[in-house]
Amino acid sequence: MTTAQLAKSKRTSGRRAAVEAAKVLRQRLHEVRDRIEPAAVEWKKSKEPVHRLRVAARRAVAALDLLEPLLPRRKARRMRRMMQKIRRACDAARDRDVLLARIEQHGLRHGHAALFRHLSAERRRQQQPIVAICRDLLRSGRLERRTKKLLARVRWGRPDAPGREPSYTKFIRQRLQRPAERFQQALCGKPTSSKSLHQLRIRGKRLRYALELAGSAVSRPNRERLDTLLRQLQDHLGEINDSTMARQELRRRLALAEKSSAAAHLKRLLSAEDGALKAARKAFATWEARQPMSGHESAVIALSGIRRTPK
Repeated sequence: MTTAQLAKSKRTSGRRAAVEAAKVLRQRLHEVRDRIEPAAVEWKKSKEPVHRLRVAARRAVAALDLLEPLLPRRKARRMRRMMQKIRRACDAARDRDVLLARIEQHGLRHGHAALFRHLSAERRRQQQPIVAICRDLLRSGRLERRTKKLLARVRWGRPDAPGREPSYTKFIRQRLQRPAERFQQALCGKPTSSKSLHQLRIRGKRLRYALELAGSAVSRPNRERLDTLLRQLQDHLGEINDSTMARQELRRRLALAEKSSAAAHLKRLLSAEDGALKAARKAFATWEARQPMSGHESAVIALSGIRRTPK
């Protein structure tokens, strides 16, 4: 850690909880604001703007959840609903982007041109909610106004935060315990089914987003070790999830297919995804087995730096 980083860490650890909370929440909400316009207008050039907006909305929800005791309940609920609305608008578009990308990845686009055109038309329709969000929340100024009102009311002394105001470090360490324990429970449950792996992925993602707000509340070695594990875990489980979602969508379409030619195309795509899922699960099992102490215990050791109650 450089001298400047060390000085910044010390300043952050000594700040009161509400002051630093307002700062980090502002950063998360402004990230959402800045990503709406590109997601609305640049989606044809790249799939990334929609994905980045979706992630930014999730990170904002994680910040609202983590900082909940310092926030006015009504305004925080409204902001949370707004972030969820943004995330849901991106969900369908992102899922279709993933399916289209997987068809290309399998090298089957040209053999399934009609299906690809149909999916592309659906993707254009799914862009409309994102464009509406850009108009109704961003260009109207409604998101900016709600952000300012919420940030102006961040303070200590609410019913959920009685007593003397702690430092941000002590406050956030306490708040990190719940997402850390929920992730630990999912990890130590040795998940194998698609449902349990998806739950592990979601809990790991929430913990990673929460850790981004930890500052000096978690030691640097623990934070880096856990961040590395979580990122690798997300990569593997993300591939499994994408393949699982693609198979579900292809099976749904196969059940509705009337023409034999369309059904044949869907069966070939489904067969490719079956192979991709098996490969993704095998890669995950290999990665998991190579983690120190089988992965689970190493994560628990890293989590110990969060779960320790401050004096």
